[in-house]
Amino acid sequence: MGPLRLTDRWISYAVVAAVSGLAVSGIAVAAKKPSGSQIKGCYAKKSGALRVAKGGKRCKRGERKITWTKNGIRGARGPRGAQGKSGKGTAGSRGATGAAGVAGANGPPGSPGPPGADGTARAYAEVNDISNDYVAARTNGFTGTVTKPSATTGIYCLTPDPTLGIDPSTVAAVASPSFGNTSAHGGSAEVRGAPGGSCSATEFAVHTYDSGGIASDSVSFHIIVP
Repeated sequence: MGPLRLTDRWISYAVVAAVSGLAVSGIAVAAKKPSGSQIKGCYAKKSGALRVAKGGKRCKRGERKITWTKNGIRGARGPRGAQGKSGKGTAGSRGATGAAGVAGANGPPGSPGPPGADGTARAYAEVNDISNDYVAARTNGFTGTVTKPSATTGIYCLTPDPTLGIDPSTVAAVASPSFGNTSAHGGSAEVRGAPGGSCSATEFAVHTYDSGGIASDSVSFHIIVP
């Protein structure tokens, strides 16, 4: 087969045919793999023959230099594809409940609270059944000594401090046994503030009884006057 001949009208197709056509058709042209991405060739104006330039040599007289790339021109970017569906797996089963943690150490004791407000009792006393008198450390607002009317059992007369303005006949005082100093446990104590009886109108009369309800001199007691 003779050398490849191209007319001017077909030069524009040389880019496409240069790589594949030369090898497939068996056309005898001198070819060498170019070093770059661009292929250089020489086109004979008179005969239309096309050859690949060797080693970057210049084309001969009567030839026109042409070049083409190994890869075609990049096409336009295609449209974005539709978004795929979101994956949704099934929920896993709930894990087993973990073991309870060990109990924490006890915290330090809290700081003491502020002192409470003063009580409202105007007078109070503890009377010992052995001495038949006040226990000084636990008595306030009473004066004198405790008196026991003669020929009586379980009756004690207590005189409040006159400066406090306490009227035994109008104040609801409260008495209760003091078990720490009582030999007849289980007894009771009651306050009688009405005038008359064994004590005077200015005194509180406290009556004490044993566990059987019988008057007794063996019951120590407390009295509180609000």
